[in-house]
Amino acid sequence: MPATACEVPLELATHLGGVDALEFGPRGAPLVVALQGKSANPDVIAEWVPAARLLAGAGWRVVVPNLHSNELTKPGAVASKDATQVVRDIIRSEHNCGASCAVVMGKSWGGGEAVAFAAAHRAMVVALVLVAPSLSDVSLLQQVREIPICLF
Repeated sequence: MPATACEVPLELATHLGGVDALEFGPRGAPLVVALQGKSANPDVIAEWVPAARLLAGAGWRVVVPNLHSNELTKPGAVASKDATQVVRDIIRSEHNCGASCAVVMGKSWGGGEAVAFAAAHRAMVVALVLVAPSLSDVSLLQQVREIPICLF
């Protein structure tokens, strides 16, 4: 699908190298980072795109990284601590656009990584949106209990 005024492909710099991403919405708007599930299926990789378009239309800036675009950041291959660092890298790269924190959304594997990120970097997370999160460490939920969470 071609890029539109509110949908722009970009490459994000992370400590593990470049990661392809789609960016929706105006720079300087409140930031959302959306993490996909583990599968390399193109439908899974793009599962947040419809929601990102809606959020951008409502004035949010949404970054949807394709973690499968880099062998070192692939879900299932990347260690949880490195996935957490990748999310931190994404938010920090947005700092120049006015973002120092974000709403972090995740589905399945991405939901588990969103919780792990929030537990490690609570000050960088405004809220969590989780869809069927795959949690390898349920005790992390205790560490994020003061962060607003929407669970589906």
